[in-house]
Amino acid sequence: MLLMSAAEKLSLHALAMLTAGVVLASAAFLLWFPQAAEPVLHFREVFGGTFRSVIQTSKQPQVLKGSCCF
Repeated sequence: MLLMSAAEKLSLHALAMLTAGVVLASAAFLLWFPQAAEPVLHFREVFGGTFRSVIQTSKQPQVLKGSCCF
């Protein structure tokens, strides 16, 4: 609202500076947020369950029968 009302009264250069100031001021509070901790996941933890599930599914008779017929 501030920028829209100031657009009629200010020059283009002053309006650009005001816009930059408003954007920086509104984003400045992000500097005080703590950073999130990086998750520590190993390859086995991420893909282990999925790989076991794929192996178990591929051994089922319905899957073996369906893959041989095409």
